[in-house]
Amino acid sequence: MGHVRIALIALLCFMWQGSDMPCVRHLECPRYSQIARMARVQGEVALDVAIGPEGTVMSVTSRSGHPILRRDAEENVKTWIFTKGSQRHVEIVYEFKLDPPAVSYIPQSRVILELPNRVVVISQPPKTDH
Repeated sequence: MGHVRIALIALLCFMWQGSDMPCVRHLECPRYSQIARMARVQGEVALDVAIGPEGTVMSVTSRSGHPILRRDAEENVKTWIFTKGSQRHVEIVYEFKLDPPAVSYIPQSRVILELPNRVVVISQPPKTDH
């Protein structure tokens, strides 16, 4: 998993060279909280993220989304580390989805990174062969 993460980050940095978009050096998979799953809450959360000169997230402001999902997205993006540079602002959109059927246990989330500015978190039960 570590090699895949490093390769992904390196590829993204290569793709962003020459653009105004800061390059993500470190990111962690977001979680789909148990409360949000049980309440069947899903949808998009739009965040405005201020990045400091050292590449750390200085502040996060939610612009939209359900309060439970906002908390999950805000906590996650605060763990991201970007390339060093001048102070910058980016918009990142998290999309939380629940795949049917509803289950009473906590299924593992699938995370799709549509970077530079979109993260999709899907909570789905494991596939069964019938």
